[in-house]
Amino acid sequence: AKVDLALENPAYANKLFERWKRYGFDSDYVLMYKFKHMKLGLKKKDRIHKDYLAWLTIHHPLDTDIKLGPLEFLFLQQRLDRAAVDTAYAEKLYKKWKTSGFDSDPVYNHFKGLGREKNANFVKVYEDYVRWLDVHYPLSA
Repeated sequence: AKVDLALENPAYANKLFERWKRYGFDSDYVLMYKFKHMKLGLKKKDRIHKDYLAWLTIHHPLDTDIKLGPLEFLFLQQRLDRAAVDTAYAEKLYKKWKTSGFDSDPVYNHFKGLGREKNANFVKVYEDYVRWLDVHYPLSA
């Protein structure tokens, strides 16, 4: 029930991830032991685990982790993967891209520079972003 709520509500996910971290659960512990006793489907386990890994990378980076700047943070693969399956999360990501000055071309060029322009999740998210821009920021004729 908590994991389902965390998958639906990013604010609750932050609380749950903070709790896991406070109790000393690293990503491997969560994956191997905690999920073992939960009756979750494989997709849910995979998604919550990836979300927790991304949260750990952002909030508690290891000394060996590369420090992410604001630009890299906006274009994390984990964000892209989550936006492909979570429309509420995608909306928030699109707003961040737009308010950071990224219209459709800069987003495409950034992912092309990373070699991800053929990534299935990128294609879906990018097409949805273009549609979102058309609805929320239509070009004047």
